[in-house]
Amino acid sequence: MRNTKNQLFQVYDFREEYGNSPDKIKHIIATDLTVEETIKKLAEAGIDIEELKPFILLPLGYKEVFNEAFRNEKKHERRNRLYGEFHGYEDGVFELHHKECANSLDYIEEVFAYEKKMRQEEIKRLDEAMKKLTEIQRRRLRMYYYDNLDFHQIARKEHRSRNAIRDSIRLALKKIQKFF
Repeated sequence: MRNTKNQLFQVYDFREEYGNSPDKIKHIIATDLTVEETIKKLAEAGIDIEELKPFILLPLGYKEVFNEAFRNEKKHERRNRLYGEFHGYEDGVFELHHKECANSLDYIEEVFAYEKKMRQEEIKRLDEAMKKLTEIQRRRLRMYYYDNLDFHQIARKEHRSRNAIRDSIRLALKKIQKFF
């Protein structure tokens, strides 16, 4: 990769980045500029466009997309080597060949029911904990967590110092933690 001062584009050697490709492409130019703007900026950076030909022009974020695609490809290759085609990755293939290992839908429904019950219990404990706080602490926690206000914003609203608000919220959180 060639580093550029203006960071408006990046030039990659395609063969170096992605190995031997049957394509004749030599370089990738990653930029969000138009072709004309890119050629102009390359010239300003002292890069001869003729040396880069043939090239492809891609958006700046292409590298993350390609890297994720290559990671997924390698992951599937590893799975294939470890488990072979016998198990497969498609829905239902494993279950078709290994009925004894496949979970029934009843089990999955039980898991969801259990998780729902646990969330309900946590909400109930949180409600009980909130009842133990003062009205001021409840109001400040609501502003901080639900309204996404920071200490400064709450302090301005309540005509208090930032430190007083911070201490009040910390004390309220300590009281709530006793319930969990």
